[in-house]
Order: sequence, then structure tokens, then C-alpha cells
Amino acid sequence: MGTLNLLVLLSCILATLPLTIAQICSNNVTANSTYGVNRNLILSSLPYNVTANTTYGGFYTATVPQQDSETIYALALCRGDLAYQSCFECVNSSSHYIMTNCANQKDALDWGSNSHCIVRSSNKSFFASGDTQPARIVFSGNITDYIDEFDKALNELVDELINRAAEGNSSLKIATGEKNYTQFKYEYIVYGLMQCVPGLSPVDCTSCLRAAVEFYKNGYLRRRGVNVLTPSCIFQYDLSPFVESSVGAAPPPSPPPPPPSPPPPPPSPGKDDNTTRTIIIIVVSTIGSVIGFIVCVCIFLRKRKQKKNPKQKVEVSEAEDQISIVESLQYDFKTISIATDNFSDGNKLGQGGFGAVYKHVDESFLAMVSVS
Repeated sequence: MGTLNLLVLLSCILATLPLTIAQICSNNVTANSTYGVNRNLILSSLPYNVTANTTYGGFYTATVPQQDSETIYALALCRGDLAYQSCFECVNSSSHYIMTNCANQKDALDWGSNSHCIVRSSNKSFFASGDTQPARIVFSGNITDYIDEFDKALNELVDELINRAAEGNSSLKIATGEKNYTQFKYEYIVYGLMQCVPGLSPVDCTSCLRAAVEFYKNGYLRRRGVNVLTPSCIFQYDLSPFVESSVGAAPPPSPPPPPPSPPPPPPSPGKDDNTTRTIIIIVVSTIGSVIGFIVCVCIFLRKRKQKKNPKQKVEVSEAEDQISIVESLQYDFKTISIATDNFSDGNKLGQGGFGAVYKHVDESFLAMVSVS
């Protein structure tokens, strides 16, 4: 019984340690062959090429045709958030491990001693294959508190990261993020990372990452931290922060739209009265102007009409003169004699049908006298 407990304890301890053996080392080739020599030259160049012109992460592939043997394919991929030095060290150690331990094999795969990179070589093209086996799985202790809340948060984070990683470009397919979950007054955060070999299509990247998640669910459920590495993708989560840079983080949310303009302030009572008064003044002035204009037009038309009928005026004047003449007949003879200077020939104007016509001595009126 004691021996069984010891074996279980030893298995748990070994499971938490990083693996240091290549997961693939097969398909023998003759020792010291041209293929082996050229492959080692390519592997030796990978650490420098994968970190060239990049600050974080790195990805590089090489294809070398052979004159008398198969083509050599090699690939190096660092976890996208790693700094230059960490990436170089991981690829360098994996390349040397393959050269040392798979010297006579065409197919070789290693994820580095710290499980931060993928280094692979073969005589068959695999750049877009989406292989999910074999897989390396590194994990830590169990979660015992609030497992339902943890499961919900991790599942939501996994779905989000897979979608973003699969939508990456031809040089980088990575997504990182975190999700909070709370129970009572305690708050926890689960951190996650998803990454694919850039040569994979969005569909193949999604399939590879889903397969990595299934590895976790089938044997390593509810651990504090799990790192699943396959030949084509990486899935990692932990309750402690492990991402080394912001590469792969979700873009910041777009700023909210500007608030709508506030409505104009209601007019104050004083202002309202002034506005009403102004409107009344304008209306009255306008009406007055219109009426004045109409009156002027009427006057103008009336005068114009009068100018067109001068004959009527003359006839009226003549009628008035006739009336005056008729009225003048009412003066007596003595008055007329005095007015005409006793019918002086100097005041006589002419002779008419009714008699002689004299003018008044002060020329204020005319007198027509019939002298029989």
C-alpha cells in the first residue's frame, strides 16, 4: 500500500515537470548522410532567422531541395508574446536537442525545455497540415473552490481567444486575454493564450485549437494551469499572469459616440414677453404699411382720373359762372352805374346779345348791362 502511494506521488511530481525529450524522432536515415548534414545546417540557422527583424515572438520556415535525396522542411515558431532573447533561447535549445538526439531520423519535433516554442523538421511538407498529435501537456495543481464559476469563465475565454487567433494574418496567429469570475466577495482571474502556426487556414487553426482544448477536458480538467502543445498550435491558461507582452491582446474598444447636443434652454419669462411684443410691433407695422400703400394708390388713381376728365370741370365752372351771372342781375341800376363809372366807355368791354358788357372799376367782377 505504501509503495502504491509513493508511485502515485511520484507520478504527480513528474507530471508537473517540463518534459525534455523530443516528442517525435522517427524515420531513420543513414548516419552522416547528406540529408542529415544539410538538415543540421538548417536547424542551426533557425534561432537567428526566427528572431530576425522582430521584437516579440517569431516564425520562420525553410525548404531546401536535395539533389540526391528528399527535400528538407524545417519550421520554428515562438510563442508570440515572448521577447527576442526568450525566443532565441527556446529555438536554439530545441534545434540542438534535435541535432543531438535525432541525428539519424528525418522526422523530429521539440517544444523546448520551457514549452515556449515549436521546432520541427521532416522530409515531407507540414507547414499547413494542422497536425494535432502528438501533444505535450504540462499542468499544475487542482482547483477546488468555485469550480462552476471557473468553468464558465474559462469556456467564455476559450471561445473568444480561438476566434481571434484564427483570424490572424500570415505572419502571426495569436490571441491573449483574461476573464474575471467572482464568488461572494472573492474575485479571481483566469489568463489565456491561443496560437497557431501562421500557415494554417482559419478553419484548420480553429480545429487545432479545439482539439487542444479537448486534450485538456479529457484528462486535465480544472487545473490551476495547463499548457497544451501540438505540432501546429498552442493552448495555455493559468490563474497567474504568464503572458510577457501585449502581443495578441484584444484591441481597445472604440470610443463611445459623442453625447447628443443638449436641447436649447427654454426662454425666460421676460424674454418671452419681449419676443411677443416684437412680433406684435412687426405685424402692426406691416399692416399699417399695407394700408398706407393702398390709400396712396387710391389717391393716385383718383387724381389720374380727374386729369383725364377736365371737360367736366370746365362745365361745372361755366355753370357756376352762369349762376353768378344770374345772381348779378339782382343788383340795382344805381349800384351798377357806380361800379361801371357811370357806364364809362373806358370800362366797356364789348357788346353781347343781352347788351353791353362793362368791367368793375376795381376789375373784381364783370357786369353785363342791357340798356334799352
